[in-house]
Amino acid sequence: MVKRIFLTLLQFLVFGALLVVGAFWALVRIFYPSLGFIPVWRFQAGATHDFVANGLIFALVLLVIILLIEALRKALKPGGVLTVLAFALAVALSFAMKLGLLTVSR
Repeated sequence: MVKRIFLTLLQFLVFGALLVVGAFWALVRIFYPSLGFIPVWRFQAGATHDFVANGLIFALVLLVIILLIEALRKALKPGGVLTVLAFALAVALSFAMKLGLLTVSR
């Protein structure tokens, strides 16, 4: 039980870290030009805001990978729900903090 709580907390922190890194992906590409092959995905979120979706895409890819590993290990029943819960909480917190929203002048 303690192991599941620890892994869920760790997954929440990793999802949150990916959401933060993705939100600032344009800066990451400046400091690490070798990562230039991954583009910055921007979507218009209003008249003066763009949403940088890199963090959300990175976290979704990690979620799929973790769920595939859990399915292959046949541990999807107890662990899958906690993994999705950690992902949902990290995404909700990142949206509450407005990560990924950039103010642009048009």
